[in-house]
Amino acid sequence: MCLFVETHYSNCKHTCFELYLFCRETLRQLNRINDPEQRRDYALPFDPNCPTCQPYTISMKPTTLRPDTNCQSVILESNIVHQMMDMVESCPGCNTKAL
Repeated sequence: MCLFVETHYSNCKHTCFELYLFCRETLRQLNRINDPEQRRDYALPFDPNCPTCQPYTISMKPTTLRPDTNCQSVILESNIVHQMMDMVESCPGCNTKAL
């Protein structure tokens, strides 16, 4: 499973993910691409075919409604290891200017 860092940008309201640590399947794909025999194949695809190579979070709502939980989701599983909030910049691919 690949691990990611998630950054929320307050100016443009976008979220970006950066690879924190890649998994064995991605490493296998990189080794395959660097193999001289494999490189001879034109348009060699990079496809780890592994759903955990993309950022994901599996969550659910609590089954009992309690005022102290305020109906927030409970994260069951995620490959996002850290979340950050950027209050100054806009995301790298955005045309929105920072204030």
